This record gives sequence, structure tokens and C-alpha cells, in this order.
Amino acid sequence: MAKKLPEMENIVEGEINNLKMKLSKIRTFDSLHIAAAEEAKADVLLTTDDKLEKIAGKLELKVRVMNPLKFAWEEI
Repeated sequence: MAKKLPEMENIVEGEINNLKMKLSKIRTFDSLHIAAAEEAKADVLLTTDDKLEKIAGKLELKVRVMNPLKFAWEEI
């Protein structure tokens, strides 16, 4: 049985997510915001962009993308 290479798995996972973002029609700046939030290991990315929130909900992201009001109601 071949030994798994964690670095290769991370690269492949990153490329899969990049492809999913391209196919999902997320705008460039939105994808940069998501990438920055994931790199910072944020739990939540708050946005008032309903389209981004909807599209991000369909992707397997490491960060939750939410409207600030929805987030506040969940946390209260």
C-alpha cells in the first residue's frame, strides 16, 4: 500500500477547490476574500452579498460565509 503524502493531498484539495470556485462563477475579489479568510483560519466570513453567500453555501469551504444579521441571530 502506498504511503500518502499530506503535501500532495493539500495541493490536490486546493486545486479542486480552485476549480469549484471557477465553475461556481464567484467573482475574483470574492474568491480572494474567501481565500484570505481560509488562510487566516477564520470560522466565518461576513458579507452582505446574498449571491456570494448562496454560492458559497454550495461549496466545500473551510470558512462559513454568512450575512452579518444571520450570524448575529445565531450567536444570540
